[in-house]
Amino acid sequence: CILRDPREFAATYTIERKGHNQEFHSRAQKSPCFRQEVIYANVISDIDAGRVSQPLSHKSNNHQSHSTNSNSCTKHQTRYVEREDDNEICFSVRSIPSCNISCRHNKMIGKSVEVHCVPRTNVSEMWRNQIQKGANPDFSQKAVHKSLKMEVP
Repeated sequence: CILRDPREFAATYTIERKGHNQEFHSRAQKSPCFRQEVIYANVISDIDAGRVSQPLSHKSNNHQSHSTNSNSCTKHQTRYVEREDDNEICFSVRSIPSCNISCRHNKMIGKSVEVHCVPRTNVSEMWRNQIQKGANPDFSQKAVHKSLKMEVP
């Protein structure tokens, strides 16, 4: 139970005595109880998710982003590797070149990529699903756990 007034909340854990704490304790018993609810929200920007409403050249600041360009076949995207034996998902710490949907690669090469690995949970699977939909979550501030070989165009 979460109470809005921190003094009332603290009073629920005190030993009842007459005086100041008793007043807060009795008020806490009568106050409405709020339950904590975790809400997962999409905190990935439209640009990172590939939902750009206008070409980048029409933006007022004229800065071109290397992660999305409507004229280019190459985009930079966070990649992941599912490691079934360790029951974990590893995410690239930096965006990796990949082909846009309308393009095909000429050849793929194996490249050693630094990754951040996390246990398979609802959150890690949500990140994986967002990447599959074109989102580009930022793992650059996460610790590098290992390097894995990935195929890169």
